[in-house]
Amino acid sequence: MENKQEKNNFKRIIRAYRDLLGILASEAPVMVVSVFIVAFALGLMDFLSVVVNRHIFDDGIALAQGKITFEMYLPYVIMYILLAIIPGLLYHVYIYGFVESRSLLILRTAFKSRMLQKLKQMKYEHLESEASLEIIDKAYNRAENSARHLFPMYVVNFITYLTAVTGNLIYMGSIKWWLVFTFLIPAVAELLYSSRQNYNIYAEMEKY
Repeated sequence: MENKQEKNNFKRIIRAYRDLLGILASEAPVMVVSVFIVAFALGLMDFLSVVVNRHIFDDGIALAQGKITFEMYLPYVIMYILLAIIPGLLYHVYIYGFVESRSLLILRTAFKSRMLQKLKQMKYEHLESEASLEIIDKAYNRAENSARHLFPMYVVNFITYLTAVTGNLIYMGSIKWWLVFTFLIPAVAELLYSSRQNYNIYAEMEKY
């Protein structure tokens, strides 16, 4: 029963993303594509930060010992500075300063116009029902906040973390193959523990 409910929830999420991205892509296709590119770039920069930080520390010691020159050390210093500035600009200025505002503006016109068309087709008795009005209120007034979480927030976070974790696993595996398992085993154990201990609050509320 729970597996069926989870499958239905997954289908609803996919359908919501298909509708949401369809609306946004019809009005701002370049912006939608750029979000996926920027999210991947943010994850790549997270991974590069690990590599650069290692060189900053190790090569800094080698520089102090006279084993390398400052010219050999300088590229990592420049990369360290860029990786400290660029992700913040992309994340806060572009994604949450421009994309989120533009997405909400598009949804306020395109999505709400759809809702108004549906409201015109509703039977009058639904407007007299408190339960129906509550559903209408949630769909009409809370949709914007839900859409803001779905895009760009969840999309950017998912792609960024997936790219960064994949890069770090490959990097760890290139050093020692068994280092990958020192990361995966605790992560999988924590995931299994959380999935068993946590419960779906919405499913729990339906019992009352």
